[in-house]
Amino acid sequence: MDKAKKKRLLRTLLIVVAVQVVSAVSGSAKTSSRTNGDRITCSVKELDRGKLRVITDHMGTVYIDWAHVRSIEAAKTFEVELENGEKYYGDLAPGSDQNKLAVQTGDTSEDLTLDKVVNVTEIRRGFFKRLNGSIDFGFNFQKTNQDVNYSFTGEATHRTRRNQAELGYRSILSNRNDAPRAFRNVLDATYTHSLGTRWHVMGIGKLEQNDELGLDLRTNLGATMGRQIFQTDRKWTLPPRVRRRIPARDRGGLLCQLQRLVQL
Repeated sequence: MDKAKKKRLLRTLLIVVAVQVVSAVSGSAKTSSRTNGDRITCSVKELDRGKLRVITDHMGTVYIDWAHVRSIEAAKTFEVELENGEKYYGDLAPGSDQNKLAVQTGDTSEDLTLDKVVNVTEIRRGFFKRLNGSIDFGFNFQKTNQDVNYSFTGEATHRTRRNQAELGYRSILSNRNDAPRAFRNVLDATYTHSLGTRWHVMGIGKLEQNDELGLDLRTNLGATMGRQIFQTDRKWTLPPRVRRRIPARDRGGLLCQLQRLVQL
C-alpha cells in the first residue's frame, strides 16, 4: 500500500473515531410526539413546569410541551420526580405502553406514568461535569470627571442526587472626584440536602462589605428545614377581570411568584 492510500485510510479512521467520541459525549436521546409520532434526535436536559428542554444539532434549544411527549430514550442518568414527591434515578427508556416512561438502573426498571412526572433533571457524572456557572463583568470610565464604574457577578451550582450547593459573588465599585467612593462586595452560599420524599434541610451563609452603610464585614448564617407540600406542571391563569387590573409589565413577575408559592 502506497503512502497516499495509507494517509487516506488513517484520515478515515480518525474521522470515524472522532464521530464516535462526539456521539458518546453528547449523550443523544430520542423523543417522539404523542400526536403525530414524529421522532427527534436530541440531547435531553430537563423537564420544568411542563416544558421539556432539549438541544438539537440543527434547531438549537427547543422546548417541547410535556403533554405531547410519548416516549424518551436517553442513556444518561436522570432524576425523575413525580407529583407525590417520589424520585427515581437512572436511564430513560420507553415504558410497557405509550403512557409509561421506564427509568432503568442496572438490571432493574421502573415504569412511571408520563402524566405523573413533573420534573426531569440530568445528573451528570464527575465533579466538574456537574458544575454550572456564569460570569458577568462590566467596566466604564469617563475622563471628564474621572468616573470609574465596574461590576462583577459570578454564580456557580453543583448538584448530586441528594445535595445541591450554590455560590454567588457580586462586586460593585463607583468612584468619582465629586462624590465619595461606593464599594460593595456580597458573597452568598446555600447548601441543600434532600432527606427523602419532599423533606429537605438548607444552610445559608452571607458575607457583605458596603462602604455606603459603613460595613467592614457583616456575616449572616442560617439554617432551615422544609417540606414541599405539592407540585404540579399544570398552568394556572388569572381571570380576565383580574388580569385587566394588573399592568402588563407586572403580570410575568406576579405569575412567577405564584408558581414559587405553589412549590413551597
